[in-house]
Amino acid sequence: MKRNMLLIIMSLLFLTACTNQKQANQSTTDTSMKTAESAARETTSIKKRQYVVNNMLIGQSKISFNNQDFAQLSDGKFTKSVLWGTFRSDKYPNISLQLNAADKEQKIYGDINGYELEDIDWDVASPVQYVNVMEEALQFSKDKKALLYKARTGDIIFSVAFFSDSELTSQEILALKKISKSISIEYVGDTLTE
Repeated sequence: MKRNMLLIIMSLLFLTACTNQKQANQSTTDTSMKTAESAARETTSIKKRQYVVNNMLIGQSKISFNNQDFAQLSDGKFTKSVLWGTFRSDKYPNISLQLNAADKEQKIYGDINGYELEDIDWDVASPVQYVNVMEEALQFSKDKKALLYKARTGDIIFSVAFFSDSELTSQEILALKKISKSISIEYVGDTLTE
């Protein structure tokens, strides 16, 4: 009797093990398909997200801009008080785009006429109104190889600059203006809790 009971238990264990193996194989196949599907969705989502640098908190403001043509971040530093990033493009391979921003607590914050990126001989800035903040200006380098859009709110100062080894073309200048006009600044200071 004990022997029969032992054989029945072993048979049940064997059948259970075989069934679990079959289910594990099916589960692996299902997981592989789900993983491939979710990876495809995630890749599409990443591609969509990479085109908008969105809601970066600087000071007490959120800054966003459309960087569809300059989606390759090559270098950068992103903190709550200072941020900068350098972006590259397949569409404009000879251009580097640099985004800079600083909150009002930084030494650089102030009148935008004195706000210039170093190591470039800048021409005179021309006032513009792209995103309707306190101050905005567009400034070429004297050799026309760089163009700087700079602006200031009550909380932050920021810029978007194009750099090239040769004189900027009209198409490249329009691209910088398009990016500059896509900038969105939202003051969120009253809504932040620490």
